[in-house]
Amino acid sequence: EIRWDQLEAGDVNFIKDFYYRLAHRVGELSHLADGSYAIAERWNLGEEYWGYAKNKLWSPFGYPVHHANEASAQVGSIVNCMFNRDCMTHTHINFIGSGLPLKLQREVAKELFGSEDAYDETKNYTPINDAKIKYAKWSLLRVCLHNAVTLCNWVWPMTVSPLKSRNYRGDLALEAKFFKAITGEEMTQEKLDLAAERIFTLHRAYTVKLMQTKDMRNEHDLICSWVFDKDPQIPVFTEGTDKMDR
Repeated sequence: EIRWDQLEAGDVNFIKDFYYRLAHRVGELSHLADGSYAIAERWNLGEEYWGYAKNKLWSPFGYPVHHANEASAQVGSIVNCMFNRDCMTHTHINFIGSGLPLKLQREVAKELFGSEDAYDETKNYTPINDAKIKYAKWSLLRVCLHNAVTLCNWVWPMTVSPLKSRNYRGDLALEAKFFKAITGEEMTQEKLDLAAERIFTLHRAYTVKLMQTKDMRNEHDLICSWVFDKDPQIPVFTEGTDKMDR
C-alpha cells in the first residue's frame, strides 16, 4: 500500500518509502526506475505522455531535454538529436550563459561562424541559416573532443573571457596547447577539431550499425511534439517563445 496521504501532507516519509520501492524493486511503482521509454511501453502511455511539455522528454526514445531548443534554438535542438541519451553537451550553453552583452556575443559568433546571425537573443529566435549550422557542428565536435581528452565540457571551451584586456575573447587553442605541453606531441586546434570530427563520425556510424538503418533523420533524430506545439498563442520565430518550426 502506498501512503498517498503522506504525499498530500508533505510528510518526508513518503519520499523515504518511494525511494525504497525504486531501489528494492517493490511493487508496480518501482518500474519508474526503468526509464521513460520502458514505462511508456509497459503502461501504454501514448502520445499524451510524450507530448506533455512538463515531462521534458526530448525524444520518443526517452531521452530528456538537455540544453535543447531553449539553448540557441536550432543549435540546441540539433545537438539533442545526435546522441543516444541526454546529450550532455555544454559547448553552446557555456557561450550562451557567459554573461556578456548580446552585442559582444554576436560579434564573437561572427568571428567563429561567419555571421552574427549565428546567435540570437534567448526566446527571440530566427530561422535556420548556414552560420547556425556551423555553430551546431562546433558544439558537437567540441564535446567529442573534451570527452576524449578528459576536459570538462561544462567549463570548456574557453570561447570568451571575462577580461576587458582580451577584448572579452577567449582562446579556443588552449586544448591543443595543453595537449602539446603534456604529451610533447605537436598539436594545433585544427588537428584536434579534425580528430573530434572523426570521433563523431564513428559515433554516428556505430549508431547506424546498431539500429540497422541509414535513415537517421526519420528513425533516430526524433523530437517530441511539444517542442513544436508549445506556446500555441505565439507564432514561431517571434519574441517570447523557444518552440521550433516543423
